Amino acid sequence: MRSISIATPVTALAGIMALCQPGQSFAQTDDTASGDIIVTATRQETRLQETPLAISAYTAAQLERSGARDLRDIAAFTPGLTIGTGEGQGAVPISIRGVGQNDLGIGSDAPIGIYLDGVYLARPYMNLFDLVDVERVEVLRGPQGTLYGRNATGGAISFITRKPGDDVVLQTRSRYGNLNAWGAQALAMTPLGKTLSGKLAVSASGHDGYTRSTSTGGGLDPQSTFTVRGALRWRPSAALDVQLNADGGYHKMPVILHASSDPAFRPDRIAIDSDVREDRDYWGASLDASLDLSGVSLTSITGYRESKLANVLDTDAGPAREIQFAQFDRSTQLSQELRINSIGKSRLQWLAGLYYLGERAHTFSPIYLDFTRTLGLPSPTMQNINASNQTAAFAAFAQASYNLTDRLTVSGGLRWSRETKTFSFRQQFTVDIPPLFTSYPQSRQRSAWTNLSPRVSVDYRPNTDILLYVSYSEGFKSGGSTSVSLITSPTPNVFQPERLDAIEAGIKSEWLGGRLRANATAYHYDYKDLQVRTTDALGFLVVRNAASATVDGIELEMTGRPTSRLELAGIAALMDARYDRFIDPISQADYSGDRLNRAPNFKLSLGAQNRFPLAAGGEVTVRGEYQHESRIFHQPGEAPAFSRAPTNLFNARVAVRTEDRRWSLALFGKNLSDERYVGHAFPVLGEPRATITPPRTFGVEVNFSNQ
Repeated sequence: MRSISIATPVTALAGIMALCQPGQSFAQTDDTASGDIIVTATRQETRLQETPLAISAYTAAQLERSGARDLRDIAAFTPGLTIGTGEGQGAVPISIRGVGQNDLGIGSDAPIGIYLDGVYLARPYMNLFDLVDVERVEVLRGPQGTLYGRNATGGAISFITRKPGDDVVLQTRSRYGNLNAWGAQALAMTPLGKTLSGKLAVSASGHDGYTRSTSTGGGLDPQSTFTVRGALRWRPSAALDVQLNADGGYHKMPVILHASSDPAFRPDRIAIDSDVREDRDYWGASLDASLDLSGVSLTSITGYRESKLANVLDTDAGPAREIQFAQFDRSTQLSQELRINSIGKSRLQWLAGLYYLGERAHTFSPIYLDFTRTLGLPSPTMQNINASNQTAAFAAFAQASYNLTDRLTVSGGLRWSRETKTFSFRQQFTVDIPPLFTSYPQSRQRSAWTNLSPRVSVDYRPNTDILLYVSYSEGFKSGGSTSVSLITSPTPNVFQPERLDAIEAGIKSEWLGGRLRANATAYHYDYKDLQVRTTDALGFLVVRNAASATVDGIELEMTGRPTSRLELAGIAALMDARYDRFIDPISQADYSGDRLNRAPNFKLSLGAQNRFPLAAGGEVTVRGEYQHESRIFHQPGEAPAFSRAPTNLFNARVAVRTEDRRWSLALFGKNLSDERYVGHAFPVLGEPRATITPPRTFGVEVNFSNQ
C-alpha cells in the first residue's frame, strides 16, 4: 500500500504553492543578497530561479563552505539525490528520485548522465575527481532526454570548470585531519597575450584506512587521489571563443566488503585473506568552440577520454580463501556534439543539434571460487571472463520556446536516438565442474535500439518574483548485457532499454526583496521495462527487464536571510517509489508493491550559518548542518539485511577570514556523532555483503586567494 498519495503533480502542487522546490539549498547561498546563480542546464545561460526545471546548482564558494571534495559530497543538500558507497566495480551507486544504476559492468550504462565541461563520461570510474577548479555543479532531476539524450533517464549531473580570462588568479588550499587525512590544491589562471589565456589546477589528497585488519592492525582501505587539469583559451574576437581542456588523475581506495549479517560483524575491523585494491586512472581532452553570428550561435564540443580500473575484492569477507573477485577494465571514448541556437530577445528561442558517441570497453575478470567446504565440490576453480563492448550512439535533437505573452511561454523539444552495441563474452574455468561451472567459447551479440524522446512544457510568470511551470518528458536508458557474472548457457543475457514518462509541476518564488526563497516541485513517473539486478538459479547476479514501477514525489526547499549575516535553509523530499508488478522469473518471489532500490520515503536537510565581525577586522563564520534520510533498500524485496538504516548526520564548520578576504582558517567536522551505516549491500550466494560509510572526520583547513 502506498505511503504517499499523489493524484497528479498539478493537484499536489496546488496545496504547496507557498512552499518550496529544490532550486537552491543551504549550500547554495552566497554573500550577495540575491544569491543568483547563472546556469546552462537548458544549453543557454539563464538565472537559476528563472529556469523552469527541477535543478540545483552549486558555485565554487558554496562548495568550499560545505567542505565538498568530490561528487559524493553534493548529495546532502540535493533533494532526490542518493549516493551510496561503492560495491567494488569502480563506481558509487547514484540514484535520483529512485532511478539508479543496477549493473556496473561495461555491458551496462548508468541512468544518471555525468558530464565534465559538456563531455559525457561513459564509465562510472571516470567521475570521482577532485573539485579543484570547478566553477559550479548543476544537478538536473527528472528525465533529460531532449537535451542530454541517452542514459539521462533519472537526471544529469554537470561539472563546469572555470574558464581562464583577463585576470590573474591564484588560489591554494591545504588541510589536515584525523586518520592522517591531508589534502592540497592549487589553481593558477593568467592571460598569456592579448587573445590567449591559460589555466593549471592540481589537487592531491590521502588518508589512512577506515577499516583495520584484525591480524596486523593496519589500515585496509587507505585513500590517495590526484587530479591535474589545464586549459588554453583563445578569443581572437568577441564572436569566437575556443578552449582546449585536458585533465588526468587517479583515485585509489580499496573497497572492503563485510558479512554484515554475521554476529561478529564490526564496521571498523575485519579479517580478510586478499590484497584488496580499487585503482581508477583516467585522462581526457576536449575542444570547446563557440561562434556568434548574426542572430545565431554555433557550438562544437569534441571530447576524447580513456580510463582504467583495477579492482580486487575479498568477496567472501572472511579469512578463508573462498571467493576472490577481480576486475580489470579499460575504456576509450570519442564524442562530438554540434549545436546551433538563437541569440537575442525575440519571442521565439530555439536550438538544434547533432550528437555522436563511440566507446570501446574491455574487461578481464579472474574470479577464484572454492566451494569445497560450503557446497562439497571436489576442487576449487578459477573463472576467467574476457568481455568487450563497442557502442555507437547517434542523435539529432531540437527544442524551441515561444513567448505567447510577456508572462506565458510554451516549449517543446524532441530527440531521435539510435544506438548499437556489439558485445562479446568468453567464460573459461581452470577446472570445469558441471553443471555449476562450465567453460564456453567466445560469443558475439549485436543489438540496436531506436528511441524518440519528447518534452513539452508551459511556464507562467504572474509577476517578476514567481515562476509556475508544468512539463511532460520522456527518458530512455539503453539496453545491454551482464558483463561480469557467471553464465550457465553459451551466451550471456541481453536486456532491453528501459523507459520513463514523467509529469512535473513546480513553483519558484522570491519574497521580501529576494531575502526569502520558497520553491516546490511535484512529479509523477511511469517507469517501464526496469533493468533490475536479481540472482539466477545458482545465486549469481544477473540483470533483466523484470518490472514496471510508479514514482510519486514532492520536493520542498526554502532559504532565508533574516539579517545580512544570518542564513537559514532547509530541504525536504517525500517520495513513494514502488514496483507495480515484479515477479522474479527464477525464484518466483513477488516484489510487487515493494520499494525501489535507493529510494528513501523521506529526506530532510537543515542548515544555519552566521557571520560575526571581528573588532580587528575580518569575520568568523559559524555553520551547522543536519541531514536525515529514511531507510533505503539496496536490493529488491525490502529485506532488512540489504538495507541502510535511517541516517542522522551532523556537520559543522567554523572559519576565520581576514579583512582583505585573502586568507581563511577553518575547523571542520563531518559525521560528528560518528555514525556508521551500510552504504551499499548486495547478495553473494544469498548472503549480504556490505560496504560501510565513513566514520567521524575532523580537521583544519587553510585557504588563500589573491581575489
